[in-house]
Amino acid sequence: MSFNLKNKKILVCGSTRGIGFDIAKKFYEEKAHVLFTGRTSKKISEIDKKFKNSYTFKCDFSNESDIQDLKTYIKGNLGYLDSIVCNIGFGKTQTGFEESLDDWYKIIEINLMYAVNTIKTLSSLLKSKNNPTIIFISSICGLEGTHAPISYSSAKAALNLFSKNLSTIYIKKNIRVNTVSPGNVLFKGSTWDQKLKENKKKVLKLIEENVPIKRFANPREISNVVAFLVSDLSSFIVGQNIVVDGGQTNTL
Repeated sequence: MSFNLKNKKILVCGSTRGIGFDIAKKFYEEKAHVLFTGRTSKKISEIDKKFKNSYTFKCDFSNESDIQDLKTYIKGNLGYLDSIVCNIGFGKTQTGFEESLDDWYKIIEINLMYAVNTIKTLSSLLKSKNNPTIIFISSICGLEGTHAPISYSSAKAALNLFSKNLSTIYIKKNIRVNTVSPGNVLFKGSTWDQKLKENKKKVLKLIEENVPIKRFANPREISNVVAFLVSDLSSFIVGQNIVVDGGQTNTL
């Protein structure tokens, strides 16, 4: 199936590793004009060497000045955007209720407020006549009770509701807003990769008992869904949270 994304101008926030990287790579393979972003010069340099016709920009989305510089870069090099994939998040913190208030503020800021600020700053670059889209990458942790850190789950739940409310506002500008909530995704350097190295038997048992499909997702299974939502094939999908979890969640 072709997603017809050739020449689409797409920003993927946080795209030098993991799910974000594969999303950007998928767009690159679809011959879109992809803007990769990452926090380190080393990672950006690696992308430059591997993806010759892409765009790259070193950006820390916690830094307002970086986001403004990114906006200037987009105006000067791409002119406008057709889509923003907001893949900003961090969930490595304590489970239970042992986190300090500072930990809570930090996790909520990273997983919610960075996305809010990014869209506030960059959404004016979306060209309304091109059926533009915004996609937030969330998590099934924001849907129901899990063993994930409470602060992270709470922040993702807030992100989901932010996306839903934003969709009703931005559709008036012809901008479709949707969310993708992945389940357990395995890639090199991921949390699950580390857990497998620490106790493979325990992790595989957990997946066997909790995920009906009985395996991890690979990043491409997430990227394909994102590509669909960015494409005109999903033109009537607005304000939805697409869950890609192998059947793990019980929420309707």
